[in-house]
Amino acid sequence: MRGAGDAGLRLYRLRGRGRAGPPVLVGHCNGFSAGCYLPLLRALATRHDVYAFDHRGHGGSDAVAAVDCETLADSLATDVASLIDAVAARRVDAPIHYFGHSLSAAALLHLAARSTARTGFT
Repeated sequence: MRGAGDAGLRLYRLRGRGRAGPPVLVGHCNGFSAGCYLPLLRALATRHDVYAFDHRGHGGSDAVAAVDCETLADSLATDVASLIDAVAARRVDAPIHYFGHSLSAAALLHLAARSTARTGFT
């Protein structure tokens, strides 16, 4: 799928016993990839429809061009918005739960700070 600036992002879906459960989008920390969380993702998939992704410059996603920190933060936030939209298009029947820490939590918080109306954050 495509993120900010048309960067290629890798989105994965785990189809466990919980695929009818609420969707969960899982983001990884800086320097890791979604595959590093496979035991956790498998455990979540027993009750949830699990999606995971690789941030730009990580795992199967496109590399990061040299940019300043503010531009990168905006790009990561826009990427997360694109990923949420992609999951929402597949699961229109349920709200999306997001689990992330480090880089992924910061990207979501940056997205929330930029646009509370779009994301539904208060």
